[in-house]
Amino acid sequence: MLPGADTYHHTLIVQLFEEQGGIPNSYEPYAPLISFSYHFGFHGIVALFRWLFGTELLATTKTVAVVLNGAIAAVVGLVAERWAGSRRAGVIAAATVGLIAVSPFALLRWGRFTQTTGMLFLAAGLLCVTAVRERAGWLLPSLLGAALLASHLRLFSLWVLFALVAVGLGLLQRRWNNIRDWFIVGAMTLCLAAPWLLRVLWVQLDFQGLQVALPAVEGVSNLQRLEVPVFAFVTNIPLLAGALLLAGVVWFKNEADGMGRTLVVWLAVLAAGAFGMSALGVNLPQLDANTILLTLSVPVGILVGLAANSIWNASHQPGKGIVRAGILIVLCLGIVAGLSGLPPLVQDRYHATLRPADVAAMKWIEDKISPDALIAVNGIEPAWSPGWFVGSDAGYWIPLLAHRSTTMPPMIYPLEWGDSEELTSMLEASQAFLAWNKDPSAPLDTILRQHGITHIFAGSREPRLALAELARTAGLSEIARLDRNRIYEVLP
Repeated sequence: MLPGADTYHHTLIVQLFEEQGGIPNSYEPYAPLISFSYHFGFHGIVALFRWLFGTELLATTKTVAVVLNGAIAAVVGLVAERWAGSRRAGVIAAATVGLIAVSPFALLRWGRFTQTTGMLFLAAGLLCVTAVRERAGWLLPSLLGAALLASHLRLFSLWVLFALVAVGLGLLQRRWNNIRDWFIVGAMTLCLAAPWLLRVLWVQLDFQGLQVALPAVEGVSNLQRLEVPVFAFVTNIPLLAGALLLAGVVWFKNEADGMGRTLVVWLAVLAAGAFGMSALGVNLPQLDANTILLTLSVPVGILVGLAANSIWNASHQPGKGIVRAGILIVLCLGIVAGLSGLPPLVQDRYHATLRPADVAAMKWIEDKISPDALIAVNGIEPAWSPGWFVGSDAGYWIPLLAHRSTTMPPMIYPLEWGDSEELTSMLEASQAFLAWNKDPSAPLDTILRQHGITHIFAGSREPRLALAELARTAGLSEIARLDRNRIYEVLP
């Protein structure tokens, strides 16, 4: 399976789609979460493929995630081709996004499959803004907008920002018909998405106080949370510096009926927002600097395609051959740099992946451990979000794959309503167990019995549980060693 903490809850929601016959109403029986308000575009697509072809859960989720990730480059290329009226612009834009830029490929590193789907619909949504209404009509652009909203609310807000920039520039140019078309598409999009928006709003307002409130602390918008291999990727600075220089070409060329300038302004606002939020420590509801930065590859790819095509066409003798050769050389160097660095972004997190041996361990747990068991599993508590617990090894997958209860809920539990008694008990057990793992001097057997924990799963991912202390704990017996995983039972 692909790595990343997000991968578990995305796979879980796909299973919920199948079991509940559509958009889920809750996360039960896998977690004590009694609402569902999470963006579901990716999960709906995977569930559709599983329903059509009867395919296995893990393989289908992984395959669809990879295919959608690659499809972003194809759609970005289509946008550039349509706007420039040149296949060359489309090929360059697609190569920039799919083979050179760190994102969207890096999204597979963390299991950010919903942002992958959102970026795909975001790129398609840009065509909605520029579509000729006599050809596209009103329904298709509105459906794409609604699909984007259902896939990723934060990226939908970025699409709205693009439309607002287009409206603003349209007002300056007195393009009244275009402005009317954009407002109609926007209104139809909101009408199509209204039932889902009302549901999300009702859950998030939380009049009954069923959500877990977590403090927002400094560092939430710090771009360095993206991790060094991504934040310092070899093509990042050349792409951003190149986009800055090429923006002038696109602005003065002003292709695609003014959309070139709209693209430049939109990209400038997004970049300023991402770096500004990170520098100032600002965190807006439903919008963060990291999401914005990882999405920049969409406008940057289109910008590079438009600018490179303009320079290609504008070059004249005697230097035409040199200019065009330069474009091809730079493109090839970028592809070589990207292809040499992109695969390790996922491969070096193999330890965070659900491995075949872990799946076998899930089967053993389902066969050998009582359905009434409560299994303590490892996890982390991010410094920038105290009180938020996230599973960190294969034990996180036990509820879905082994159908046994654990001390770790899906990481999105603060977004949903929780069963006040069950979720509180689960979080208290997780907090106590993880606190012991940091300081194993406390008596573990007291913690286990206080919270009704019957077993412990120690996975292979670092940092591992304190195995030496577990072995020395009285009243705890190792009952299985499956590959690099260990399972302990609390003795009566």
